[in-house]
Amino acid sequence: MIEPNTIVLADCLEHSSNIPSESVDLIISDPPWGCNAYDKGDYNDDEEFIKEKIPLWLAEFERILKPTCHVYIYVPTKYIENWLIPFRQIFKFNNILTAINMKRGKSRPNQFRNNSQMILYGSKGRARDFNKSDFILTSDVWFKDKRNKNPQKYIYDYPCYLPSYIKATVEESVGHPDEKNAILIKHLIEISSNPGDMVVDFFMGSGPVKIAAIETGRQFFGYENNPEYFKMSTERDCDVKQNT
Repeated sequence: MIEPNTIVLADCLEHSSNIPSESVDLIISDPPWGCNAYDKGDYNDDEEFIKEKIPLWLAEFERILKPTCHVYIYVPTKYIENWLIPFRQIFKFNNILTAINMKRGKSRPNQFRNNSQMILYGSKGRARDFNKSDFILTSDVWFKDKRNKNPQKYIYDYPCYLPSYIKATVEESVGHPDEKNAILIKHLIEISSNPGDMVVDFFMGSGPVKIAAIETGRQFFGYENNPEYFKMSTERDCDVKQNT
């Protein structure tokens, strides 16, 4: 069993058996990508090492997730096949979301600049319907168009390319090198779960999933094996119980 609203300082695969099968309402996670990006932290980001871990992580995600519930996984652009192939073998693949990063990628003379974040979206079996959420604004042009018989401030038919005002990452983080935007995560939680539901993140990092869950009235649970990031995530809300 797990204690709600807790972050555990541990390797997720070593302790995930404590999470009962089909007990989780939503998974949102940003695992190590396997991009050989050692400058982004002290974890092992070797491509071959991560490729061996990916099926194990995804299998645990599938085991703990309730039927019809959603899963979102942040993945790298250049190494997406390492994630997409096993993802489609385990989950119902529904789409790849694309959001703009706050920080611009490196400029090179023979490449396009990489400034987007890809997020695999899937479900355990047929996906439950989205909740309506004030997420994406209706454009002024369509809002005023005479053909729009039911003008609304927000649209509820969500595209895969998110508007540029919804960023994937934050410009100033609490110390994590690639902190994801809790505002975007908050929207994903709102459309894919209900108040009181359990949201799980196996790679808590600095805690944006935790913050988004709290702000939307959901429960959360997660793992983080880096003591520095664990400290960041737990200290972001002193009222939330810590578990080491």
